[in-house]
Amino acid sequence: MKKLLFISFVIILIMSLSFCVAKPESTQRDDNISTESINNTGGNEEVKIYGCDAIKINTAVTDESIMDIYLDEYRSGMAEGYTSVILAMDDFLGEHFSRIFEENGGYESFRKEVLKSYESDGEDKLLSRANEFKEIYGDVNADEDEIRESIDKIKAIMADGTISRGTLPIQIYTETRECDLYIVKVPAEKPYEVFAWLPMGGWNECPGAEEMISISKYWFEKYGAVPAMIASDSVGYYLESPVTDIGMAKNVAIEHFAYCNDNSLMGAADYIAMLIDSNTWYFWWD
Repeated sequence: MKKLLFISFVIILIMSLSFCVAKPESTQRDDNISTESINNTGGNEEVKIYGCDAIKINTAVTDESIMDIYLDEYRSGMAEGYTSVILAMDDFLGEHFSRIFEENGGYESFRKEVLKSYESDGEDKLLSRANEFKEIYGDVNADEDEIRESIDKIKAIMADGTISRGTLPIQIYTETRECDLYIVKVPAEKPYEVFAWLPMGGWNECPGAEEMISISKYWFEKYGAVPAMIASDSVGYYLESPVTDIGMAKNVAIEHFAYCNDNSLMGAADYIAMLIDSNTWYFWWD
């Protein structure tokens, strides 16, 4: 029974990370996404998005196949001075980008201002958010026995292929939601600065671009985490070297719940256990 409940938690979490909403019929294609001078290779297209080179993924994908494409581009970018990120673009996100850029004199003007003004205080921002989380939801409590029990459950579930720690949940939304999938080559040597080019967030409890950069900078410097996926309501990170011990995972979980309160819905023990040895972090805002 406990295993079934835990699987349900995981499925709900992955479903909530489906990233895209249905496209309104009235929405027009974004003029900042250009498919001119297409180089079509293996069914995928080379395009431009807000001044960035990108690959539009037209072929059928699985979580593993898109992660393979991403990792190839991520490692090439590290050598060549750009940062690759998976972009799941629906009309809501396209309209959000357009509104922000229009209100700030265009995407180049917005980008320059954000890169000039963001602060290196991500840890302080998370501490402030953690205090707010504690006031509303209380302390993050999970004893070590609970966490170890959850670790054992995860190992059992991973053995039958129900979940994976090395991929992002992509196939589920490409099959059920209308959105275009891209690998965007953002010309940023500092990976945490991608939100200046692709400013998801800034609504409800979701941090805006400058705060996302500050927090992502802190996580990059402390854990090596890089933004790997951006969608209309979700962000994913990739780590070459995952968290490996319970003590650090507890601290990371507190930071994650501060960053995105909705991640706490899984329960502290299960969430902490999911973090251990995972190469990916997921965040979804309601």
